[in-house]
Amino acid sequence: MAYQKKRIFRLLFGVELMIFTIHYLFGAQGISLLHGLKKDLVQIDQELVVLQDEITRLEKQLVSINNDPFYKEKIAREQLQMARKDELIYMIEDNHAV
Repeated sequence: MAYQKKRIFRLLFGVELMIFTIHYLFGAQGISLLHGLKKDLVQIDQELVVLQDEITRLEKQLVSINNDPFYKEKIAREQLQMARKDELIYMIEDNHAV
C-alpha cells in the first residue's frame, strides 16, 4: 500500500512538473513571450538611435537659425516663400504635364 502511494505521488509530481514546464515555456508569461519582448526591445533601441540622430540634427538646425543670418534668409525664402521688398519674383509654370 505504501509503495502504491509513493508511485501515485511520483506520477502526480511528474504530471505537475510537465504541466509547469509547458506553462513556463509556452504560457502567457512564458519564455516565448520574453523572446518576443527582447526582439521588440532591439527594434525600439534602433528607433531610439534614429530619433536621437534626428534630435541632434534639429538642434544643429536650431543653432544655425538663431546664429546665422544667411541660414535665416534661406529658410525664409525656401520654406516660407518670402522675398525682399525690392525683388521681383518670377513664377515658372510647367504647362507640359504628362
